[in-house]
Amino acid sequence: VFRDLTTIRQAGGVVTHELGRGYRLTGLGMSEPPQLGASEALALTVLYDHLQARQEDPILAAAARPLGEMLASADARLREACRAMGRSIEIIEPDGLSAPEGGLVTSALRATETGEPVNLVVNEADGTGASLHHRVHSGRLERIAGQWYFTAIAETGGPHLRLALDAIVSITPSEEDGDEDEASG
Repeated sequence: VFRDLTTIRQAGGVVTHELGRGYRLTGLGMSEPPQLGASEALALTVLYDHLQARQEDPILAAAARPLGEMLASADARLREACRAMGRSIEIIEPDGLSAPEGGLVTSALRATETGEPVNLVVNEADGTGASLHHRVHSGRLERIAGQWYFTAIAETGGPHLRLALDAIVSITPSEEDGDEDEASG
C-alpha cells in the first residue's frame, strides 16, 4: 500500500491521511484535457468501441474507461464524426481468442502485482481430472496468440512454468510453512 501511495504521489496525486478515516486521494485528474486531432480521435473511438464490446475480458474492460474519459474531452462534433466513420472500421482478431474466468484473472493479477509465492492447482493435460499443485513466484500474466498464460518460476528453483489459464483451476496465496511442490514439471 505504501509503495502504491508513493507512486501516486510521484504521479502528481495528493495523498492525505485522516486518523480513523483512512487515506484520501486528490489531484489525479488531468490538469487540462488533451487536444485530440481528427486521426487521433478516430483511432481512439475505434479502439474504445472495440474494448467496450469485449467487456467479458477484465483487462480490456479496464482499459476502456480512461479512453472514454479522454474522448469525452474532445469536441462533440468531432466525436460524432469519428463515431460515424468508425462504424466502417473493423478490428479483426485471430481465431481462438479466449477470455478466462474473471475471478481467476483477478487472482493472477493480484499475484503478479505482489510477487508473493502462490499455489497453482492445474488440471493435467491428459484430461484425467487429476491435478498438479505448483508453488511458484515471480508470476506474470501474458497473452500469446490469443491465449492467456500465467508464467512463473517454480518455488523449488525449477524451470519457468507457462500455464494456460484455462488449465489452471485456482491461484491462491502460498502458506509460509507450506509443503514443497507436490509435483514438478
